Amino acid sequence: MPHLSLDHPGLLYVAATLLPLLSFVLLFLGGRHWGRAGAYVATAAILGAFVLSAVGFALLLTSPHDHSPGHHGHGPAADPHAGHGPPWHGAINWAVLHYKDGTEPAMTLQLGYYIDGLAAVMFVMITLIASLIHIYSIGYMAEERQAFVDDHQAHVRRRGRFPRFFMYLSLFCFSMLNLVLADNLFQIFISWELVGICSYLLIGYYYERRSAANAANKAFITNR
Repeated sequence: MPHLSLDHPGLLYVAATLLPLLSFVLLFLGGRHWGRAGAYVATAAILGAFVLSAVGFALLLTSPHDHSPGHHGHGPAADPHAGHGPPWHGAINWAVLHYKDGTEPAMTLQLGYYIDGLAAVMFVMITLIASLIHIYSIGYMAEERQAFVDDHQAHVRRRGRFPRFFMYLSLFCFSMLNLVLADNLFQIFISWELVGICSYLLIGYYYERRSAANAANKAFITNR
């Protein structure tokens, strides 16, 4: 498995994946005090991810496919870094688990990326649609910017949760992009679990309503 190279075009997709994660962290740490600015942070992050995905897609279309032996790792002189054509892939070791005697690693957990034509198309599609959803949600969720909201369906008066919605949305976008980006089952498993959690949180956003709580539970069980 090739290691990460800082001049590799595939890192555009890594950056596109990490932008929504950065937005989630910022909103988690202090987003409730930002009001409408929290939505702009989340929207800017996913728009930035879309731009990076589009640039990466353009590079992939213009990059020659390298079918040299070195590119695919065959032969004694194989060089995992040879060639710059797709697919683009790389990885780092996240954790190494050893046997008790310490003689050899029992398991190595990696974080990596694998970008081919299908992944590049999915990145553009996900980030474009997510960007439109973010922009639409700024107006659609406007009622949540109030200090207190009267929920007539649940018959409760509660605090507005405007930034929280965009915090969940940022984590959801990161989870989906990381699912497409992943090059190993460990990373896919973590991403899919996060997708399930985010689905539960977003569908059950109005958790005071019985219908929303039931729908969130149904989505979570279906993901299982």
